[in-house]
Parts: sequence; structure tokens; C-alpha cells
Amino acid sequence: WGAVDQYVRNVEAAGMQPLAIVNTAPAWAEGSHRPTRARMGTWKPSASALGAFAHALAVRYSGAHPDPLHPGAMLPAVRYWQVWNEPNITIFLAPQWTRLKHGYAPNSPGLYRKMLNAFYEGVKSVSRQNYVVTAGTAPFGDPVGKQRMHPAQFWRSLFCVVGATKPKSSRCRTPVYFDAVAHHPYTVGPPDHKALHRDDISVPDLKKITRPLAVAVKAGTVRPRAKKGLWVTEIAWDSYPDPDGLSLSKQATYLESSFYRLWKQGVSVITWYLLRDEAPDPSYALSRQTGVYRRGSTPGRDTRKPSFKAFRFPFTAFRSAGAAQIWGLVPESGHRLAVTIERQSGRRWVTVTRLHSGLNRVFSGRVRIGPRVRLRARTVHDTSLAWTTS
Repeated sequence: WGAVDQYVRNVEAAGMQPLAIVNTAPAWAEGSHRPTRARMGTWKPSASALGAFAHALAVRYSGAHPDPLHPGAMLPAVRYWQVWNEPNITIFLAPQWTRLKHGYAPNSPGLYRKMLNAFYEGVKSVSRQNYVVTAGTAPFGDPVGKQRMHPAQFWRSLFCVVGATKPKSSRCRTPVYFDAVAHHPYTVGPPDHKALHRDDISVPDLKKITRPLAVAVKAGTVRPRAKKGLWVTEIAWDSYPDPDGLSLSKQATYLESSFYRLWKQGVSVITWYLLRDEAPDPSYALSRQTGVYRRGSTPGRDTRKPSFKAFRFPFTAFRSAGAAQIWGLVPESGHRLAVTIERQSGRRWVTVTRLHSGLNRVFSGRVRIGPRVRLRARTVHDTSLAWTTS
């Protein structure tokens, strides 16, 4: 447990709350007869073993377990738990499909339902305050029977819902239990670009999850019958120095735009992937240059990209019908802050309006404004990037 203990201590010491993710099975907890093509740790993971492990995790990080390195102190508590990663693709959960006499039937949603329910019971048996988040699904799928199941199809099957355009509940022997649903809405193009396949899910497409989810909660095939959180646990765009990536300024704009569009659809948690660029192994093109830090020789020599400020203080001003919809998140939480919206006039910045953030950091409003105007948001301590209205 030593390495995980230290991660949890470090997160708490940094003033953050850890989200613990379990996503690979040891060989002894996989199903039998794993084919050679299946990745280790993914083949029919044992739900009962996963539930037992979840219970052990929740006990150790309950806030009441003695810290072995600090006598008299307790290990920090973990309240947020996520089980698995992208269960709709073969490299993380297999098999995705069951071969029938004529065609294929979904297999991974039923497999994952057992895993998720066992994990939910394991951590909730320690504390009902523990919060369980589903795995984030991958955004794109393949034809039936291939390596990736389309995410909307995966969710409908998990929720026991049928119908892509007009979802309705279907018979389901076993409800599925969780507190929040997660997805990875990567987008080919800018944040307003919808996925081309009806069952793929990019930034603008989250209704493909929320609509069947609402039907399932009402029908009782998703439980508890309570409002579910909507989380995005991976999203990003590559930027320079990836030769095919966005410019640094466009990466920042895409980040802010995606945050606004996701917030409008009810998303309450967003994880940008990554904090710092990966090493160019074997090249910049074949590694993730998605960080809000450009990688240096050491973390201390990393340099902030514009997307760092965009992540810290996102601000957008989308214009329609002669007015701009102002939206943003102030860096500080826990209290209301005055926010000044300014427009650039030559070398000066002139006040347009004043707003206040809520306790959730969000501020929003609407102002009459023309196209090609540079706006920014400012608090006593921070200033956002400038946004140019279209």
C-alpha cells in the first residue's frame, strides 16, 4: 500500500481531493481461457474479487485507518471512486461482443454492470458518503463485432434502455448502481463539432447519455433513484510542439469553449488530460502534447502554455442576436467574487459590466456587444485570457 498511501498524502497536502481509479485486473482475477490477443488485465474481470478489493480500499482510505508512517495520525480519506477506464473498447475490457449464430450481441455492458455493482457495494459498505463514478467511455466506436463499441450503444445497454432517438426502458433483471456517469468526449475538430455517427459522443452530444439515463432512473433500472452527476474525466487537444497539433492560443480557446459547452449540458467535473506534455517518445507527433505545461527537462523547468490560464480562469463570450453570452469560472471557490468584464479600446481596457460569481465559481450574464470585440474578465487577483467575439 505504500506508494498509494503517499499519493493520497500528496494530494491532500496540495489542498485537493483525490479521485481513486481502479482499472486493471491481476491475472488471478481474470476469467479463464484469456485469448492471446486480449490485453492482460482486461479479460472478464471477477466482479466478486473487485468488490472485495473495493471494500479493502475504502477501509484503508476511510479517514480512520492509522497511518503507518506517522504514529497517532490517520491516512487521509478518499471519498471519490471510479471503477475502470473506457469499458466500451477491447484494450480495457474484453470481450466486447458475444458471437451468435447470426451476428453479435453486446457483452461488455453486462460484464461491466456486474463489476460496477460489486465495486459500488464494496465502497458503500464502508461509508454511504463514498461517491462512485462510472468509468469514462471512449468517444468513438467501430462496426458491430469489432474492437470498440459505440458509447451511446454501451450506455443504453448498461441502463437497460432501447431506442437511440426516443429512448424507453426495457426489461432488466439487475439494476446498475452509481452516483455519477462519466465520459471522454474527445472531438475531431473544434468543440462545437458533433460526432458523425449517431452513437458516438463528442462535446456537443452528451444528451445521448443524459436522455437514456433519465429514462432509466425513472424506470428504476439505474439506482439509486436520484439525480446523477455528469463528469468528463478526460478531454484535451494536442498542441505545438506536435507538428499536427493546434497553436498554443487555439488550444487555450478550445479548452475554454469546451468547458462552457460541457457546463451548459450539466457537466460538474472536468479533468483535462494532461497536466504536462509527454516526453517525445518516439516523437512529438506520436506522444501526447496536450498539457497545460510544455515539458521541460524537469517539472521545475516546465513552462506554462496559454491553456494554463484558460484552465485556471476560463472565460467565453459567444455572440448571438447582437449580444454576447458571458460565462466563466473564477479561480477561487467557496465565496462570491466580484467580476469585472472589460473590452479593449486601443491600449486601454474599459469596463463593460460587473457580475458576481456563485459559490460554485460560475459567473454569467449577457451584454450588448458587436463582433470582433476583445473582452476579458478580471477579479481583484486574476485576469482571464482575452476572448474575441465573432
